[in-house]
Amino acid sequence: MKCRKCCGLVLLVASYINGALATFSGGPVSPANTDSSQCRIIQGPTAILAQFCLLCIVITALLIKRHQERPRRPWNVWLLDISKQACSAGAGHLCGMAIAVIAHRTAPGGSECGWYLVVYLLDCTLGITLAIAFHRLMHRGARWQHSRLVAARDHHHGGGGGYRGLPSSSDHDHPWTEALLESGNYGDPPNARRWAIQAAGWVVCVVSARLSVGATVLASMRLVAAVARGLDRAFAGRPHAELFTVMVGIPMLLNVGQAWIQDQVLKWSARRRIKRGMSDSLGNGDVPVLQHSS
Repeated sequence: MKCRKCCGLVLLVASYINGALATFSGGPVSPANTDSSQCRIIQGPTAILAQFCLLCIVITALLIKRHQERPRRPWNVWLLDISKQACSAGAGHLCGMAIAVIAHRTAPGGSECGWYLVVYLLDCTLGITLAIAFHRLMHRGARWQHSRLVAARDHHHGGGGGYRGLPSSSDHDHPWTEALLESGNYGDPPNARRWAIQAAGWVVCVVSARLSVGATVLASMRLVAAVARGLDRAFAGRPHAELFTVMVGIPMLLNVGQAWIQDQVLKWSARRRIKRGMSDSLGNGDVPVLQHSS
């Protein structure tokens, strides 16, 4: 059980260390192109320290969010929720590296810091919006499939009785449908397969959103480069201030906000219903906890 509780933190730490190491090893700077007045992305131990600080801030924000919840999620459920973010962060980082490599080779001007910030802002605004939209579409697809299964069950059994969930065998016959119906509901006790399906679904949403952002960046390359050059002009003569703003200041705020929003989307809420009228058929109005066998 202790291993299961530590799994989420281990995955989250691993994803941030992966990002730090990628920054640490992100290509040497050519001496011929070195300009002390131009902002360049941090390379070296400072990158790891910055990533570690951001990790601590994000985890602290999520802990505060959990503390304010009513009712409060159990620790094992909370760790499973944030571990889904860790999986998507790792997959999104790989997509981000690919986008950065392609964009950097075709970018018409702009410093490394200016370019990095523009892409990062697009990821944290358009990217998270698309990821949530894709997640909702996935949920709607699962709900549509679930309604078909319920209709087939009612037809087979004569249509009697209110909603009480599918027969116990359906969770094994249609694991993806059951798992994607309610994000953050892993059953009681938590079922590893249900978590894995939800994590995989969220990773697909994040990767699809990142690819969409990459296509947007490449399609509007001239505009993006103009914004990057504008940021450089705003910090003219202050490369260190621009560097701190790009690598620590803005990510500190946006990463916390992004993690907060994702946690709100991925956690299970008793207000989420498979059908709006479902509460009428349940005596106490509570969403039934799905039982699972190990």
